[in-house]
This record gives sequence, C-alpha cells and structure tokens, in this order.
Amino acid sequence: MIRAAKQIGKGKTPEADPKEIQDLCHTFNQMSRDINKLSEDRSLLLAGVSHDLRTPLVRMRLAQEMLDKNIDPDLQSGMLQDIEDMDTIIGQFLDFIKESAEEITQPVDLNKLIQKTCKLYLERGESITLTLDQLPTLTIRPMAIKRLLVNLIDNFHLRISILRRSLY
Repeated sequence: MIRAAKQIGKGKTPEADPKEIQDLCHTFNQMSRDINKLSEDRSLLLAGVSHDLRTPLVRMRLAQEMLDKNIDPDLQSGMLQDIEDMDTIIGQFLDFIKESAEEITQPVDLNKLIQKTCKLYLERGESITLTLDQLPTLTIRPMAIKRLLVNLIDNFHLRISILRRSLY
C-alpha cells in the first residue's frame, strides 16, 4: 500500500501482484464482517438492557396495583408516576443511543431547533420561558440534540413536580 501510494504520488500507476490485491480485499471484507458483528452485538445488548431494566419496573407496577386500597391515594399515584417516569427515561435513553448512532450529522440552526422543540410544550399548555443568544450554525445530529432537549425539559418538569408533591 505504501509503495503504491508513493508511486501514485509520483504520477505512476502502481504495480501489485494478485496476491497483494487478494490480501487487501480479504482484509477489507474481514473489517466489514467485524463492523456488522459489532452492530449486531450492540443491538442485542440494547435489547438486553431494555429488558433487564424494565422487568423490575413491571414488578413494581404490579406490586403498586396490588397495594391495599386504604393507602393514601396521593402516595399510590406518586409511586405509579415515578414508575412511569423511570420507564419513560429508560425508553428515551435507549432511543437516544439507537438514533444517535445511526443519524448523520448536518448543519443546523440550534436556536431554531430549540424553538421548535419548545413549541411542542407550549402547544400542550406548558409554561416555558426561552431566552436565546445568537449561535453559529452547528454540524450536529439534530434528532439526538432534540431528544437531549426534550430530556432536559422533561427532567426539569419532573423535578418541579416532585418538589411540589413533597411540599404538599
């Protein structure tokens, strides 16, 4: 390869015997198989993590539903909300990993992405105060960043909700 690169650099056509070309092709094919195997292993790992994290949540949800009906309804409701929030966070995390690994980077106006994301919350009647500074166009994975924004906003709202519940 080095010899061929030097020959091309001098404007000459590189010479290689068929054995070198076969070895090079074999190496590239092996790299391709290795990459495919890594992708399959990653998918299997994600599925396993999802299952392993969600199984205890299902047990917790069942236990919560079987609790004595004389228990404070606000406590029961809070427990169910916590379980659902944990399930949502796990789902968002797994989606983030899957999408960000597959998504192609592209130039994006981050302020427009932030505004578009916040608009979804405003349309649902949620309160969001937004103050943005001028930013350059950035080359990012837009869906991954949108998911990050949604997670930040949801986590903020979740913490506010928990604080309100603990105060009452």
